Formats: sequence, structure tokens, C-alpha cells
Amino acid sequence: MNKLVTVLLVFVFTLIGSFSYAHSPSEIKLNFDYEAKILKAIILHSVADSDKHYIKEIKIKKNNKEILVHKLSRQDNNTEQEVSYLIPDINDSDTLTIIAYCSKIGQIKKDIKITFNKESK
Repeated sequence: MNKLVTVLLVFVFTLIGSFSYAHSPSEIKLNFDYEAKILKAIILHSVADSDKHYIKEIKIKKNNKEILVHKLSRQDNNTEQEVSYLIPDINDSDTLTIIAYCSKIGQIKKDIKITFNKESK
């Protein structure tokens, strides 16, 4: 009985320890080029090994409707993932939402409201 309890405790602490190194992305920096209609995102996600712990998926929504899903197999580097997307059918007052999912645990979401400058049309 004692061996079973010991094995279970070791398993639980190992599991908890592995999750302590996993964390959600910390921030999304968004920029929208109104002329080119390109959404640029820099997702801050510091990791020790970007081949094993990375941003695994990015979803883009326009006015709450999913328009793009991008699956990744690794992160650009150990601090961030940078992506750019052409959004050709964007209109004034649309809202774009980007959701970034960590390969281990967690996600982050950020919105950007599109407001075209009358001079740029």
C-alpha cells in the first residue's frame, strides 16, 4: 500500500511540475495596415524550447465569425511568434479578433476595431 501511495505522489508532483513550466502567451501586439489590408500580430510567449512549447494555433474572427485558422508546428523563436494575414474583405467598423493557443496550456485573445480614415479611402 505504501508503494502505491508513493508512486501516486511522485506521479502527481511530476505532473504538477510539468505544468509549472507551461504558460499561456502573455500579450498580443496588433497592427492593421489599412491600405494593404494586412493584419500583423506579434504574440509574446517566452519558452525554453520553441520546438516543444510554442503557439500551436491562431484563429482570426471578423465580427465574431471565424475567417481563418492557422496551425503551427513550432514558434519563430523563444520569445514570440510573428504572423501577418491579408484580410481583403475588411470594412469600416469591423472588429477583428485574434486568438492564440499555446501547445501546452492556455490561450490569449485580443480585438482590434477597424476605423478607416476618410482620407485613406
